Amino acid sequence: MMTTAREMVTEALAALITGDLERAHRVIARDDLVDSYYAHFFNQVVARTRQGTIDVADATSVQAISKYIERIGDHAVNMAERVIFVLTGEDVRHLPRSRRSEVS
Repeated sequence: MMTTAREMVTEALAALITGDLERAHRVIARDDLVDSYYAHFFNQVVARTRQGTIDVADATSVQAISKYIERIGDHAVNMAERVIFVLTGEDVRHLPRSRRSEVS
């Protein structure tokens, strides 16, 4: 999850520096992957807490860290959306993800 979020930030910055619209779109497309990692971690933490196989304090820490990493991915998406706006004048922030790839 962290590797993907880090790559998203790197790609978003590269898209900004190079004016690469495709890179910006790739960042947005990867957000679903990071979100699915977060959902998986959250479900695992809940399940293990219910089973008593993880301490509540540890579970809370794992959940918080995974949420922070998910937010890093969201911030990378925000950067990519702004790159698209700068390059095209189109505000894709509130478009469904399927429509974001149509803007170029």
